[in-house]
Amino acid sequence: MLSRPLCLIFLFLCLKTTFASSLHASSFSTTHLCSHEEAAALLQFKTSFSINYTVCYTEANYSKIESWKEGIDCCSWDGISCDHVTGHVIALDLSYDCLSGTFPSNSTLFLLKNLESLNLASNDFRLSKIPPEISKFTRLNFLAPFQLP
Repeated sequence: MLSRPLCLIFLFLCLKTTFASSLHASSFSTTHLCSHEEAAALLQFKTSFSINYTVCYTEANYSKIESWKEGIDCCSWDGISCDHVTGHVIALDLSYDCLSGTFPSNSTLFLLKNLESLNLASNDFRLSKIPPEISKFTRLNFLAPFQLP
């Protein structure tokens, strides 16, 4: 038979472990890092293009934007990187993503004010020049070359 003080210590350790586990689980709740506005801007940007595997420069037959779904944290979407503290989208890599269409100068992409890296290389965008709105990305330090006709 265990002594009373030993039983109390055992009970205390069990309760402490249970409490610590519940705190740990709650710290990894389903909170979203990505803001609703940035997710909406990306989803709208996604609708600007079609996926055309015949213009794809890869054999993967997978487009990163296929993982972009409403209700899922955009920081977890393929091709998206977010700041781990603020949750702002800081990088967009859709290179070799089989995207085809006209790149609108009023694209919602330009709403991503914290973007530091943009790679849209090797897609089939129809544009005659790089949109001047690209200057809205004041934090941009990497821009993959656009392919102009």
